[in-house]
Amino acid sequence: MKTASTTIIDLSHPIAENMPLWPGDPKTKIETCATVAQDGYMLNQVTIGEHTGTHIGAPRHFSATGRSVDNIPPQHLFAECAVLDVQTQARKDNDYLVQVADVVEWEKEFGMIKSDSIVLFKTGWSLRWTIPAAYWGTAPNGNHFPGVSLQTAQYLVDKRNIIGLGVDTGGIDGGQSKDFATNQLLAANDIYHLENLNLKDVKSGRLHIFVGALAIQSGSGSPCRVLALLD
Repeated sequence: MKTASTTIIDLSHPIAENMPLWPGDPKTKIETCATVAQDGYMLNQVTIGEHTGTHIGAPRHFSATGRSVDNIPPQHLFAECAVLDVQTQARKDNDYLVQVADVVEWEKEFGMIKSDSIVLFKTGWSLRWTIPAAYWGTAPNGNHFPGVSLQTAQYLVDKRNIIGLGVDTGGIDGGQSKDFATNQLLAANDIYHLENLNLKDVKSGRLHIFVGALAIQSGSGSPCRVLALLD
């Protein structure tokens, strides 16, 4: 609940035509349809993929029978959140996959992750957002950016009953994944994911987040504005 002492932090990147774009996804376009000077009002037409920019991926993204974004329960879009900082590990290895040991270490300091929480992993990749080649870690053998190991996701699903999982990189599975196993696991367990978050201004710990997802009918995801509330 927001109070006078609550600090609100934006965990989203602005939507722009030059944003990092997953290979093959539709290009983002922002076209002027009307201006105040000429028409008395301003209107833009925005063309964007469901999974571009800071966005939510519904279970439907990896499961034909999974829950679509418009059917995600509202209470799952405003919830307690655990932020885990793995920047040290990611600096040493661009392909770092978050391990169960990282979760165990966090819980030693902050206590057990509560049931029905959202878990976010801060790798430091937010600082690369304006340089697409660095953000994707583009190389001849594919992309190189951190993600979450299948074992860690399974642990959080089975042992902590999470409702969402998020990263400040271009993909939950990491840049070298070919089978998207972590995405598949989350979809099979009716859990959504958040990608391309802007986590540069939050630290390890607990907070609440609001996920402003569009209720796209039968959608597999949606660009969204994600806000953190700190007491």
